Amino acid sequence: MRIRTIKPEFWRSDDIDALSVFDCYSGPLPSQRSCDELIPTKYARGFVYFAFCGDELSYIGKTWHVKDRLDKHRRKAWWHLVTWLEVVGLDANDFYETEIREGFLEALCIANLNPSRNILRPKHYMNRELTVTYGKD
Repeated sequence: MRIRTIKPEFWRSDDIDALSVFDCYSGPLPSQRSCDELIPTKYARGFVYFAFCGDELSYIGKTWHVKDRLDKHRRKAWWHLVTWLEVVGLDANDFYETEIREGFLEALCIANLNPSRNILRPKHYMNRELTVTYGKD
């Protein structure tokens, strides 16, 4: 995957390992018609997606349904410049756990990979080492 070439040490970190992230899609921006076939939804599966304009990582987002989210992005003035999309998935036991993991991964990626089009930055994650813990020890 192209995204793995950006800060490979980040992708091999304990934080990412703890989330059990897996590859779902890597390729040209899918059409509205083919998106559901390429990246199907599933119970308690969340997605974090990475939009590239050429070789530049432009945007990182999270969603439960990739097609619907990309349809909303198509209205943005810069979206027509997106040439490549990478999507990773996270499965969990329920929607609540998936939402936590998905939000954490999105914030972690934005803070570490600095996409150019993400306006809001996760201030509480900037310049900090993060660890993921679930439940009580």
